[in-house]
Amino acid sequence: MWYFVLIVVGFWNGAFSADQSCIEGLQWQCRNYDLLPNEFPGTEDELKKSCSELEEKKKCLMEFLNGCGSNNYDDLEMARSDLPRMINALTELCQEDTELHASYVQHMACIKEFVSTEMKRQICFNYTNNAMDYLRAPIKRKRLQDDPEYRYKFSPCLMPLLSMNCFVTYISGSCEYGAGKMIFELIQKAGSIDEQCPSSFRIDVIDLLNAFESATEEIIANQTCIENLRWACSNIRMLPDEFPGTEDELKESCSDLENIKICLMERLLGCGSNNYDDLEVARSDLPRMINTLTEICQEDTELHASYVQHMACIKRFVSANNEKQFCRDYTTSAMAYLRGPIQRKKLEDDPDYRNKFSQCLVPLLSMNCFITYISGSCEHGAGKMSIELIQKAGSIAEQCPASIRIDIIDLLKGLESATEEQMFVMRLITSLNIS
Repeated sequence: MWYFVLIVVGFWNGAFSADQSCIEGLQWQCRNYDLLPNEFPGTEDELKKSCSELEEKKKCLMEFLNGCGSNNYDDLEMARSDLPRMINALTELCQEDTELHASYVQHMACIKEFVSTEMKRQICFNYTNNAMDYLRAPIKRKRLQDDPEYRYKFSPCLMPLLSMNCFVTYISGSCEYGAGKMIFELIQKAGSIDEQCPSSFRIDVIDLLNAFESATEEIIANQTCIENLRWACSNIRMLPDEFPGTEDELKESCSDLENIKICLMERLLGCGSNNYDDLEVARSDLPRMINTLTEICQEDTELHASYVQHMACIKRFVSANNEKQFCRDYTTSAMAYLRGPIQRKKLEDDPDYRNKFSQCLVPLLSMNCFITYISGSCEHGAGKMSIELIQKAGSIAEQCPASIRIDIIDLLKGLESATEEQMFVMRLITSLNIS
């Protein structure tokens, strides 16, 4: 797992010099000792073990250097240019009286959680590839007439830079304050940026990064930082496992909500934001959900009073498998009835039209069944409260694009006429902009 970190933070150079035959033979020496452990140390015991192995490796390397007439680790740069820097940085990290050690110990568990999770590592690989795709054209325009290979020199510099940026951004947004700063310090002390980004084209690299920053309207990868908040606070659920049906259950759920809001705000601050609305970068409905649930939890709001009045009845519905199955069957039957009308609305220039209708209609019909049941089974006002909740926290605007809303209304009217059942959700669509 450490080798992923090597790539991310730019430690790995991989070039062996052929200047001195003795020291260049280093690549064949100390084979039984890895300078870096196979697993990223995430506990103090794991770190002590890794540091013990580092000392064994250093002893082996020094014995080898002595045989080459040297007693200085700096001479190892003749074998690999970044090796002395890496040894010095890792040695400092292992020294318990250093600030780097203290900072590393504070954040290592959180960092290990990132590098040990394939899905999270994939985020940075995808981010880097997407960024390089965007930069392909600007790089091509920077080609020099007297250097046909010029544009190919950018990749060895930009790819590790972008990977580092994503990694630092994620760590800054997901771990405690100071984790990103510690990673930057490690990169500066042990990285190979000087070799990977020669001075001859650093101005061009800065131009490319500025262009990317401008195009994405972010402090590079700041959006990636917020996107990754979907993985943050993973031990705290936004919605409770059980629907709160009593005031005590509601208070417990509201307490959990406050914990996740605190967690998310700490992460947002690490991404350079102090606004919950920026969470829509991670998931479009997240700010709306937070605002709506907060309103439910505020005891002086009408929504709270209405929710408390009806929550016991609503819980009986969501806890009853037969009632939920009824709504699933209702939605399936309604979609089967609408198959023909949807087919007749086929657009010649949009072969995916059927999927668009399904993605809108299926949740709408499920909501309509739910509201119908609540309106008929609970006290007066329960259905109205449910519609208000859906309007405030739902994703109808994203699920039902403006381009199909008129057709959706026609389909719902046809279903209402055929079944003689009220389409409560019609109000949700008509409240949106219709093109």
